[in-house]
Amino acid sequence: MFPLFEENIEEIAVEENNSPKWTFLVDFKEKKFLKKNGKLIKSNDVRTARMWIEKILLTFKDKYKIYEDYGMSYYDLIIGRRFPIGFLYAELKREIEETMLSNPQIISIENFNAELIKHSLYVTFDVYLVDGSNFSWEAYL
Repeated sequence: MFPLFEENIEEIAVEENNSPKWTFLVDFKEKKFLKKNGKLIKSNDVRTARMWIEKILLTFKDKYKIYEDYGMSYYDLIIGRRFPIGFLYAELKREIEETMLSNPQIISIENFNAELIKHSLYVTFDVYLVDGSNFSWEAYL
């Protein structure tokens, strides 16, 4: 019933585009998008990676259906539970490194350090990007 074609159909190789995606910049402290001349600011440089890290560290994994495969679950380790501090640091390091390396812009996380200060975790690490740039990150979790 279907017509038969004798011609060979040319296969086209599709290259995956791993270039950094652009995003609108957000000021998380002020809780608003950054604007210039009344327009939202787009970025696809180091600021994009910094913002992605900020967003992923602030997002609770599995809290909402939309974030089932996005965010961090370290909150489960530090809220209402008593784990040995060595285990807590090792698990936090593992989760942060795995999550950060899922971003195609990030090639490595180095010099990871975590310290318990009162009831918060103070975390620092260096981020290395595919474009050769790097920056240091620090945050209270």
